[in-house]
Amino acid sequence: MDTYRRRFRTVGILALSLAFASALSVKAQPTGCRRVLLTDPRPQWISSATFIDQGSRIALVDPLLHKLLLVNSRGKSSEAQWDQANGQNEPAFINRGLNGYVLSMIDRRLFWLDSHLKPRPITSITKRRDGSQGSIESAYDSVSSGDFLYYFGAMRTVQGQFWWGFFRSPLEAPAIPESLFDFKDVDYYLLGHKYLTGLAGDGYAVVMTEKPSIFKFPRTGKQKIVQLKSFPEEYRHAPKLRTVSTGSKSQEAPFKEIEGLTIPVGLYGQDGLLYLLTRKPRDRGGATWLLHKIDPRRDRELGQSRLPTTAKHLTVVNTGGNWYMFEKGSVQPDGSQKIDSMLIIPNSAIKSLKVPEICSSR
Repeated sequence: MDTYRRRFRTVGILALSLAFASALSVKAQPTGCRRVLLTDPRPQWISSATFIDQGSRIALVDPLLHKLLLVNSRGKSSEAQWDQANGQNEPAFINRGLNGYVLSMIDRRLFWLDSHLKPRPITSITKRRDGSQGSIESAYDSVSSGDFLYYFGAMRTVQGQFWWGFFRSPLEAPAIPESLFDFKDVDYYLLGHKYLTGLAGDGYAVVMTEKPSIFKFPRTGKQKIVQLKSFPEEYRHAPKLRTVSTGSKSQEAPFKEIEGLTIPVGLYGQDGLLYLLTRKPRDRGGATWLLHKIDPRRDRELGQSRLPTTAKHLTVVNTGGNWYMFEKGSVQPDGSQKIDSMLIIPNSAIKSLKVPEICSSR
């Protein structure tokens, strides 16, 4: 009898040990989340990004390289040959729209690209058109939503005065801007963070006052601009920046300052929901990154996910299938960043708030 009991106890302990080891193995080898290394040509700076080919590739605008780069799900990077005939190849933003893409240049020209990134005729948005409130002077962030391009930047009014804030223009008539919300505190918007997104033709923006909040810009003029009440409490404060960016080679100081702040740094629309990206410095270096899920129709926070990265900076691109997150290092004196890897996280994991704690590497 004693021998039987000892054997039973041994088998039980062995079974528990195997179960525990199996659980650790599952945690150590997560599925559905991957970290892939980027190949050359690696981006040196990302000012804008979007997905193409139904999300199988990401288009990155790199104003330092003066290139539009394409990165696939294996991390292979290549240069998009979108405009070989034009010598002034200085892209600033890329957005989806009009059965293709809108590529905004640093000098405020627009290229209409088809689904294969082939350019259509050039459109200029620098000259005021009849019926507009003014002309676009600068744009530091933009997003397409429905029939509109939403911007943050500066307009010159018909009276010749500068107006700073959020505005939009029809995709079919990009030189006819419409002012939406007056906002002169531009410092946070000079750093390339995505504070604009769209859902079903509406625009949404993080307005970076000392108490940040999300505003909705309805797609029709009959509805009023709405300030959402939902916002994670810990991130309701954004200090005035002590350092200011004046160009690519002056980015080192403000981004170093950003690395020490607990602030919102991005807003993304997906499946009728908003996702607010926040960062918080870690004692051991890098940052803790959270995605906060918000239902804008009910104006409710629905929870948050911690992202499996401690990168100092991130560029995020969301698609219906996956979220792509480019892990970036500190800004260097020449204005460049080390960008060697990206995370690929299924949209289903983001939506269900079940993002793995770690990602498998390839």
